[in-house]
Amino acid sequence: MHRKIDFNKLEKLIQAALSEGFADVEILRVHVVDDVEVEGEDILRVEVVFEGRARDIPSSFLTRAIRKVRPALSSVDISAFPMMSFISAADAKIAART
Repeated sequence: MHRKIDFNKLEKLIQAALSEGFADVEILRVHVVDDVEVEGEDILRVEVVFEGRARDIPSSFLTRAIRKVRPALSSVDISAFPMMSFISAADAKIAART
Protein backbone atom coordinates (compact mmCIF):
# COMPACT_ATOMS: atom_id res chain seq x y z
CA MET A 1 0.00 0.00 0.00
CA HIS A 2 1.41 3.31 -0.99
CA ARG A 3 -0.96 5.67 0.75
CA LYS A 4 -1.67 6.50 4.34
CA ILE A 5 -4.52 4.48 5.81
CA ASP A 6 -6.37 5.25 9.02
CA PHE A 7 -6.36 1.72 10.40
CA ASN A 8 -8.67 2.60 13.31
CA LYS A 9 -11.34 3.74 10.85
CA LEU A 10 -10.68 0.77 8.61
CA GLU A 11 -11.04 -1.67 11.51
CA LYS A 12 -14.36 -0.08 12.53
CA LEU A 13 -15.56 -0.21 8.93
CA ILE A 14 -14.75 -3.91 8.64
CA GLN A 15 -16.31 -4.67 12.03
CA ALA A 16 -19.51 -2.89 10.99
CA ALA A 17 -19.61 -4.75 7.67
CA LEU A 18 -19.19 -8.11 9.41
CA SER A 19 -21.68 -7.33 12.18
CA GLU A 20 -24.38 -6.32 9.73
CA GLY A 21 -26.72 -9.22 9.23
CA PHE A 22 -24.90 -11.58 11.59
CA ALA A 23 -26.73 -11.19 14.90
CA ASP A 24 -25.47 -14.60 16.07
CA VAL A 25 -21.79 -13.59 16.00
CA GLU A 26 -20.51 -10.93 18.39
CA ILE A 27 -17.42 -9.31 16.91
CA LEU A 28 -15.27 -7.94 19.73
CA ARG A 29 -12.51 -6.36 17.69
CA VAL A 30 -10.83 -6.30 14.32
CA HIS A 31 -7.13 -5.78 13.70
CA VAL A 32 -5.82 -4.90 10.23
CA VAL A 33 -2.25 -4.88 8.91
CA ASP A 34 -1.31 -4.05 5.34
CA ASP A 35 0.98 -6.50 3.61
CA VAL A 36 2.12 -7.70 0.20
CA GLU A 37 1.63 -11.28 -0.94
CA VAL A 38 4.33 -13.32 -2.70
CA GLU A 39 3.36 -12.12 -6.18
CA GLY A 40 3.56 -8.48 -5.12
CA GLU A 41 -0.16 -7.77 -4.75
CA ASP A 42 -1.38 -5.61 -1.87
CA ILE A 43 -3.37 -7.49 0.76
CA LEU A 44 -4.84 -6.71 4.15
CA ARG A 45 -4.31 -9.19 6.96
CA VAL A 46 -7.52 -8.99 8.96
CA GLU A 47 -7.81 -10.68 12.35
CA VAL A 48 -11.37 -10.86 13.66
CA VAL A 49 -11.81 -11.62 17.36
CA PHE A 50 -15.25 -12.88 18.31
CA GLU A 51 -17.06 -13.95 21.45
CA GLY A 52 -17.80 -17.65 21.81
CA ARG A 53 -16.31 -20.80 20.40
CA ALA A 54 -15.27 -21.47 16.82
CA ARG A 55 -17.94 -24.13 16.44
CA ASP A 56 -20.58 -21.54 17.35
CA ILE A 57 -19.91 -19.51 14.19
CA PRO A 58 -22.29 -20.45 11.40
CA SER A 59 -20.51 -21.60 8.25
CA SER A 60 -22.58 -19.02 6.35
CA PHE A 61 -20.79 -16.28 8.31
CA LEU A 62 -17.38 -17.49 7.17
CA THR A 63 -18.39 -17.99 3.56
CA ARG A 64 -20.03 -14.56 3.30
CA ALA A 65 -17.44 -12.58 5.27
CA ILE A 66 -15.31 -11.61 2.25
CA ARG A 67 -18.43 -10.64 0.29
CA LYS A 68 -19.41 -8.34 3.16
CA VAL A 69 -15.97 -6.77 3.54
CA ARG A 70 -14.96 -6.17 -0.10
CA PRO A 71 -17.69 -3.57 -0.84
CA ALA A 72 -16.87 -1.77 2.43
CA LEU A 73 -13.21 -1.57 1.42
CA SER A 74 -14.13 -0.43 -2.06
CA SER A 75 -16.27 2.37 -0.59
CA VAL A 76 -13.08 3.92 0.86
CA ASP A 77 -11.05 3.25 -2.30
CA ILE A 78 -9.10 0.25 -0.99
CA SER A 79 -8.58 -2.52 -3.52
CA ALA A 80 -6.30 -4.76 -1.43
CA PHE A 81 -7.72 -8.24 -0.89
CA PRO A 82 -8.60 -9.02 2.75
CA MET A 83 -6.95 -12.20 4.05
CA MET A 84 -9.18 -12.92 7.02
CA SER A 85 -8.60 -15.02 10.09
CA PHE A 86 -11.10 -15.57 12.87
CA ILE A 87 -10.09 -16.22 16.46
CA SER A 88 -12.20 -16.63 19.58
CA ALA A 89 -11.61 -14.20 22.44
CA ALA A 90 -10.47 -17.11 24.64
CA ASP A 91 -7.91 -18.22 22.05
CA ALA A 92 -6.74 -14.63 21.53
CA LYS A 93 -6.16 -14.33 25.27
CA ILE A 94 -4.09 -17.54 25.29
CA ALA A 95 -2.10 -16.40 22.25
CA ALA A 96 -1.35 -13.05 23.90
CA ARG A 97 0.26 -14.84 26.85
CA THR A 98 2.69 -16.85 24.71
